[in-house]
Amino acid sequence: MKKVLCVANFLFGSASGAQSLARTHVKALYQAFGKENVIVFALVGTEEVADQKDIQVKKVVNKLPIRLINLLKGNTGKINSEIISEIIETINRENVELFFLDDSIYGNAIRIIKKYCPKVKVASFYHDIKRYLAVEWAKKNPKSIPVQISLVSNERKTARYADVNIVLNKREEKLFQKYYHKSPEMLLPIILPTPKLSSRIDSDKCNILFVGGYYYPNVNGFRWFIKNVTPLIKINYEVTLVGNRMDLLKEEFSNNSNVKVLGRVEDLSPYYEDADVVVGPIFEGAGMKVKTAEALSYGKIFIGTDESLIGYKELAGNLLGKSIVVCNNEEEFAKAINNLDFGNGFCPENYDFFLRNYSIEAATCKLKTLLE
Repeated sequence: MKKVLCVANFLFGSASGAQSLARTHVKALYQAFGKENVIVFALVGTEEVADQKDIQVKKVVNKLPIRLINLLKGNTGKINSEIISEIIETINRENVELFFLDDSIYGNAIRIIKKYCPKVKVASFYHDIKRYLAVEWAKKNPKSIPVQISLVSNERKTARYADVNIVLNKREEKLFQKYYHKSPEMLLPIILPTPKLSSRIDSDKCNILFVGGYYYPNVNGFRWFIKNVTPLIKINYEVTLVGNRMDLLKEEFSNNSNVKVLGRVEDLSPYYEDADVVVGPIFEGAGMKVKTAEALSYGKIFIGTDESLIGYKELAGNLLGKSIVVCNNEEEFAKAINNLDFGNGFCPENYDFFLRNYSIEAATCKLKTLLE
């Protein structure tokens, strides 16, 4: 049976869309190739994580001199020469046929690994296109410029040396073509586990849910929504914000009785279950928004901007304007909320749309083709 080595750097640490997606990729590889045939390395930095039952933790010391040496060697992120050597040894010892990297920032490692393991098929997943984002990140934090240069350099090598470059959607495909002058070999949209659904609690208010961690597109989008959209809502409503470190905004909205701000919660299921509608007022970013797929997986009506629906609206067909609504200004958001029929809070059409396009089962067949 074919052996697979998966290396991922988002399996632990703060809860995020990238973490959810990385964990789901591992589950999808298990389903595609058999759990007993998939070896998983988790790359970590400052996180204190012990080896798991099915995951081997590989840690890079996060001290500045070591980081600088690592950068000078051409590496970045959470990988170093020792881990690269261990990957090569594992590929040879286990006769690994597919090496799956859950990020695009390890091009230097791919170059070395292909030199010593020329027969292994290397597939790299792009959570976004770093070449596109690096300029914005550098503007926001000029001290990060050396790191951004390393990210871009490594991504360029990934595009060159990986056998299969996997991007999320058509927009990312165009960016990949623009910067690397070729087409990615595969499009694989966001995939998530299918949640177990339970009954929701009825309410006399329209429960509006916003889910996202403390990251500037989410913070800016939520502030914009509360300031500009909620004054135009004519129905009885309550907005709930849930996300890692979002409780930092609690005091800012403490005087608004229609807004409930929470931080990280252990289980998002009750909040999705009780929501009448999930909103995504996101105007910045790249890739695909995991929280959009998450909302669809619970069968929720979704109202969001073009940015929050990248990779979804292209496939939504006649759901657009009905249970998936694109809004890019306050009047459109308010009109959609005021006029939409929320029913019992569950939209079977959106749930079926998720199952067909963004579930683990939907991705399994594509992952199986990686070795063809």
